[in-house]
Amino acid sequence: MPADQTSRIPETVGYVAGHRQAVQTVDFALALPQRVDLRHLDAWLSQALGITPSSDPPRVFASAGFSPALAAVAWRVLRVAQELLSYARVPVFEPGTLLARGQADTDGRIPVRALVPALDYYPRQAHLTACAWAADTLRGMLSTPLSAEAIARVQTLATEQLLDPVRARVPAGDSIIPILSAAFKRDIPFRHLGGGVFQLGQGSRARRVSRGAVDDDQALAMRIAGNKVLTVNLLGAAGFPVPEQRVSPTEDAAVANAQALGFPAVIKPADRERGEGVSVDIRTPEQAREGWQAAAALSQLILVEQQIPGTCHRLSVIRGKVIHVTRRLPKSVRGDGRHSVAELIALANREEAAKPPWQRLKPFPDDALALATMQAAGFERGQVPAAGVWVPLRPKQTSDWGGVVEHLTAETHPDNLELAERATASLGLANAGVDLISVDIRRPWHENGAAINEINYSPQLSPSADNLSLTERILDRYFDGDGRIPVEVVYGGEPSAAQAALRRQQALCETGLSCFLVTGEGSFAPDGKPVQTTAGSRLAMASALLLRPEVGALVVALDASDLQPTLPFDRITVLHSATPGPAPSALESLAQAIAPTAAM
Repeated sequence: MPADQTSRIPETVGYVAGHRQAVQTVDFALALPQRVDLRHLDAWLSQALGITPSSDPPRVFASAGFSPALAAVAWRVLRVAQELLSYARVPVFEPGTLLARGQADTDGRIPVRALVPALDYYPRQAHLTACAWAADTLRGMLSTPLSAEAIARVQTLATEQLLDPVRARVPAGDSIIPILSAAFKRDIPFRHLGGGVFQLGQGSRARRVSRGAVDDDQALAMRIAGNKVLTVNLLGAAGFPVPEQRVSPTEDAAVANAQALGFPAVIKPADRERGEGVSVDIRTPEQAREGWQAAAALSQLILVEQQIPGTCHRLSVIRGKVIHVTRRLPKSVRGDGRHSVAELIALANREEAAKPPWQRLKPFPDDALALATMQAAGFERGQVPAAGVWVPLRPKQTSDWGGVVEHLTAETHPDNLELAERATASLGLANAGVDLISVDIRRPWHENGAAINEINYSPQLSPSADNLSLTERILDRYFDGDGRIPVEVVYGGEPSAAQAALRRQQALCETGLSCFLVTGEGSFAPDGKPVQTTAGSRLAMASALLLRPEVGALVVALDASDLQPTLPFDRITVLHSATPGPAPSALESLAQAIAPTAAM
């Protein structure tokens, strides 16, 4: 990007060379002590924020005028902002670039301007707040000795002043972050369309996702899957194994239905997810009343259900194919053959306490419920379980309590895979998380009394190492390559650029691509007909076409009057020069990542 453009980067989202995400500018002020101890600062970042020192040099614009110390600390400000925002469900995956610095004020605070990732319909204030918080915090770290108390204070401030306020304002949930992170690693461009809905890829090669849902799913199927009564009724009528259940509008009805179905029973809301309000292993009328009350606090539609023996297994179906199977255990500790259950709980909690709060697992409880749960499974607090044996601390896995996930894809019987795929298709879904209760997933469902407990149309993906393989397989099923369509730019004066762009459109159409054209006269379909649009400028028209599923390729004719500091695409497949003379460096840089400049 030319030096004279650094101060003209607008607040609106767009791409510049060297950045894989769209960018915006942020300004923050940074005050440094006379001596900058980067080792001390990096120790702070590692122990307090879980951010490991990077060997990558700071990304600084060539003429920005940063001293080495200022660049090193300001770069760490960008890294802290990026990493903490990602924990706050803001999908930013690169720190940015330092653009410029100003003169220090009377308090020694140096103004810094930087390019940072940005997304449409996300609050701009989030990144401004993150950079300002990081700048103030790093200044304090440079002059403060490391101690447990100081680390705890910084972690509390990070949670209260940054993470919680940002989480309350962003539109996306946790499940979208693993998918977007995997897409970024594969160089698949993504764009926020609003309301937590994202487009991955461009034009005809794009897909749209929201949380764990993908655009193949039918709206009616989602409605059915969102209601456990409708789901079980449909599956049962179609011959699938499901538990018997009864709607229970009152406590008395719940008690009567549990007795009729036979203890043990399950009571749960019909329209909640992630184990919310679910009570399992109900064996008495008193427990049935307590379970009904817990479910009624969250829903007006309460179910009493036959409890199927076994453990819940999640079979993840993507585009009609099971790609991942896990066993979902309740919150547990794993025996090592050396420590007692009580010691294992203490060790697990101590390990988690060493992490920043936002990286910790749910606490490992050592209370009355934990004792009752482990005793029901045949364990005592002072017992030393054998290596590899799980000791449950809660009766079930929930989002509030957490749990343990075991990966069993290779061990699952083919009949169980086929059952999940058929059940998903029967509901009209392409993608789902099928919960199969089975005492042994290695045996076929029709031999051991297994049953489908639920089908989730938008299965939750936590941003953890456990889900890395799953998100990779999701992208394998949806993308062949990086999801991009050919985007060619013809640069030069009119009418030469428009004529050359028309020839390129015709050539690409002859290869079988549905190629659209943008010139100073407007947008044009492959057949030459104008595309009616409200987009005004050429770049706005190009941006709009990248969202349309009928666009298989795009050719854009640009001249000097069209260029802006940011562009609507991060790559140019081929840059053509329609008139003598070099193209602007901004276009050259976007094109060189794909192919050398071509002459026409």
